[in-house]
Amino acid sequence: MEQRVDDLSPGQPTPVGHDHPNSAVVPSPHFLLHQMAVTIQEVFWVSLPDLSALLFASPGFERVWGQPWDQTPQPPAAIVGAAHPEDFSRVLREMHSVRDSPRDIEYRILRPDGGIRWISNRVRGVYDGSGRLTTLVGAAADITERKLFQKALIESHARFVTVLDSIDADIYVADLDTHEILFVNRHLQAGFDRELRGRACGEIFSGETGSCARFSNPLRAGSVVQPGGEFWESRNGDTGKWHLNYARAIKWVDGRRARLQIATDISQIKNLEMETNRFRARLQQAEKMEAIGTLAGGIAHDFSNILTAIVGHTEIAMMGADASSAVHRNLQQVLKAGHRARDLVRQILTFSRESLCEFKPVQIGSIVEEALNLMRASLPPAISIRMQLLSHAEAMADPTQIHQVVINLCTNAAHAMRENGGELFIGLEGCRPTPVFLGEHPELRPGVYQKLIVQDSGHGIPAEIRSRIFEPFFTTKHRGEGTGMGLAVVSGIVKSHKGAIVVESRIGKGTRFEVYLPNSPVCRKADGGA
Repeated sequence: MEQRVDDLSPGQPTPVGHDHPNSAVVPSPHFLLHQMAVTIQEVFWVSLPDLSALLFASPGFERVWGQPWDQTPQPPAAIVGAAHPEDFSRVLREMHSVRDSPRDIEYRILRPDGGIRWISNRVRGVYDGSGRLTTLVGAAADITERKLFQKALIESHARFVTVLDSIDADIYVADLDTHEILFVNRHLQAGFDRELRGRACGEIFSGETGSCARFSNPLRAGSVVQPGGEFWESRNGDTGKWHLNYARAIKWVDGRRARLQIATDISQIKNLEMETNRFRARLQQAEKMEAIGTLAGGIAHDFSNILTAIVGHTEIAMMGADASSAVHRNLQQVLKAGHRARDLVRQILTFSRESLCEFKPVQIGSIVEEALNLMRASLPPAISIRMQLLSHAEAMADPTQIHQVVINLCTNAAHAMRENGGELFIGLEGCRPTPVFLGEHPELRPGVYQKLIVQDSGHGIPAEIRSRIFEPFFTTKHRGEGTGMGLAVVSGIVKSHKGAIVVESRIGKGTRFEVYLPNSPVCRKADGGA
């Protein structure tokens, strides 16, 4: 350089001529430059092009680097030599690539006291008239506080995102005016195969352009973000999941008004509520049936005593009457009606579970075949029978009562097809109910069951009365066609056998009854049943 580094010292003030308007001494440019270097926080420095020596550094160097600039080991110059070992190679490489255009280089330095400072160094090359690189000059600023603030901000953001990503709920933030999605957490993003941020929430969540569902609400009113929000429940039509939603207006990090929405999956709670309601309904039904059964049982006992007297005296009267007389014929009608009444009493006692049951291992298939042989003759020609008995395992049951179950179910099925005919299907198979099915029927225990199926192709049972078909004396038949005790008796028998009965029906398609009876202990040990 034409000017030596020594010329950058303060120098002497320059006197002003007597003819000058001011008679004071004017400081030299070098003196002013030195004062600026002392005053400004940044560190001004000059080095040889190869960084082998630091030619000048302003007083701020010692404050930042922690040592005088002219007492540092050389080469390389302290401006680079004090760089952190992890940054040294990069800094040296970038310094050597500096030309006449400024370059900003950020790196860490190690001070003699062991402290670490962050430096932002703006460097450029200086060339002489022949185009030769003569020196490197730069201005270095201590940006440690800024870096610490940035680090704290990044860590805070990381903690914030980590917390939101750890929540098992869908969370998003969208612009209140443009509806652009500004933020989504991992739980929500995982449900989509494309990036959600930057898209309109209506496009993502409802397949429409513009705002999301329920976006036009009090959250949009006014320009001031108000505290509080709104809650509502919703059900996803595709997945069937229930969500508890919360939304409120917030001020986003850039000052925009935004909508924060949190959707928490409450499907398990809803399922528990529905299960509780079903259990409560079953409990109410059981209590009602038990009350009716107790009442009916008491009446049946008294009625049975009366019938015993009626039937007994009628038989005695018939013994003394001429068999060809009108009196004998009338007594026969009385006796016939008494027997029908006695059968009804037996049904009532069966429903109320007060009749004696003889449980023993029996093959349900044999009982089904026997019952169908009795029914074939009474069925109209328009009704066909299809039987599929796939199981020969034994169940613990009362043969007489299971026979009654088969007869009653088949009779109901035949009645449903009496006008247009159809097919009566009777099936038997072994099965192991699933945990879901057991949850829906808590009266069953885990294990192997015999599943008896009776299905017709009749008119079906309307949904509004399906829950009442097992109530005693409830019937849709015309007067004189039935007592309304058939299915009530079936239900009572099945429950007394620690089983379950399930009905499915569609109007115009028919009805299907499934009766589950537990296998005998021998079959359970063999884990058989089919």
